[in-house]
Amino acid sequence: MFFLSFLPQFVLPANGHVGWQTAQLGLLFTAQACLLFGLLGYFAGAIGKWIKRHRRAGLWLDRVAGAIFVALGLRLILAR
Repeated sequence: MFFLSFLPQFVLPANGHVGWQTAQLGLLFTAQACLLFGLLGYFAGAIGKWIKRHRRAGLWLDRVAGAIFVALGLRLILAR
Protein backbone atom coordinates (compact mmCIF):
# COMPACT_ATOMS: atom_id res chain seq x y z
CA MET A 1 0.00 0.00 0.00
CA PHE A 2 2.82 2.39 0.86
CA PHE A 3 4.50 1.99 -2.51
CA LEU A 4 1.24 2.45 -4.40
CA SER A 5 0.38 5.65 -2.56
CA PHE A 6 3.78 7.28 -1.99
CA LEU A 7 6.15 6.41 -4.82
CA PRO A 8 4.10 7.51 -7.87
CA GLN A 9 4.66 11.18 -7.04
CA PHE A 10 8.37 10.67 -7.78
CA VAL A 11 7.84 8.90 -11.11
CA LEU A 12 8.20 11.06 -14.21
CA PRO A 13 6.55 9.58 -17.32
CA ALA A 14 8.88 11.66 -19.50
CA ASN A 15 11.87 9.69 -18.15
CA GLY A 16 10.74 6.32 -19.49
CA HIS A 17 8.72 3.31 -18.45
CA VAL A 18 6.64 4.13 -15.36
CA GLY A 19 6.61 0.56 -14.01
CA TRP A 20 10.40 0.30 -14.18
CA GLN A 21 10.85 3.62 -12.37
CA THR A 22 8.43 2.52 -9.64
CA ALA A 23 10.28 -0.80 -9.26
CA GLN A 24 13.63 0.99 -8.99
CA LEU A 25 12.31 3.33 -6.32
CA GLY A 26 10.80 0.41 -4.42
CA LEU A 27 14.06 -1.54 -4.54
CA LEU A 28 16.03 1.50 -3.44
CA PHE A 29 13.69 2.03 -0.49
CA THR A 30 13.91 -1.66 0.46
CA ALA A 31 17.72 -1.71 0.27
CA GLN A 32 17.95 1.41 2.41
CA ALA A 33 15.54 -0.03 4.97
CA CYS A 34 17.48 -3.31 5.16
CA LEU A 35 20.73 -1.45 5.74
CA LEU A 36 19.26 0.87 8.34
CA PHE A 37 17.44 -1.83 10.30
CA GLY A 38 20.44 -4.15 10.08
CA LEU A 39 22.69 -1.48 11.61
CA LEU A 40 20.06 -0.69 14.23
CA GLY A 41 19.85 -4.35 15.23
CA TYR A 42 23.61 -4.76 15.34
CA PHE A 43 24.21 -1.71 17.51
CA ALA A 44 21.24 -2.48 19.75
CA GLY A 45 22.77 -5.89 20.40
CA ALA A 46 26.18 -4.40 21.12
CA ILE A 47 24.71 -1.83 23.50
CA GLY A 48 22.62 -4.54 25.17
CA LYS A 49 25.73 -6.63 25.80
CA TRP A 50 27.51 -3.60 27.25
CA ILE A 51 24.60 -2.86 29.58
CA LYS A 52 24.53 -6.51 30.67
CA ARG A 53 28.21 -6.29 31.65
CA HIS A 54 27.76 -2.95 33.44
CA ARG A 55 24.75 -3.48 35.71
CA ARG A 56 24.93 -0.01 37.23
CA ALA A 57 24.62 1.60 33.79
CA GLY A 58 21.45 -0.39 33.19
CA LEU A 59 20.10 0.68 36.57
CA TRP A 60 20.75 4.35 35.79
CA LEU A 61 19.16 4.01 32.36
CA ASP A 62 16.06 2.55 34.04
CA ARG A 63 15.98 5.44 36.49
CA VAL A 64 16.35 8.04 33.75
CA ALA A 65 13.61 6.41 31.67
CA GLY A 66 11.34 6.30 34.73
CA ALA A 67 11.98 9.96 35.47
CA ILE A 68 11.17 10.87 31.87
CA PHE A 69 7.87 8.96 32.05
CA VAL A 70 6.97 10.62 35.34
CA ALA A 71 7.79 14.05 33.89
CA LEU A 72 5.66 13.33 30.80
CA GLY A 73 2.80 12.18 33.02
CA LEU A 74 3.01 15.34 35.12
CA ARG A 75 3.05 17.42 31.96
CA LEU A 76 -0.14 15.72 30.82
CA ILE A 77 -1.78 16.30 34.18
CA LEU A 78 -0.81 19.98 34.28
CA ALA A 79 -1.59 20.73 30.63
CA ARG A 80 -4.50 23.07 30.06
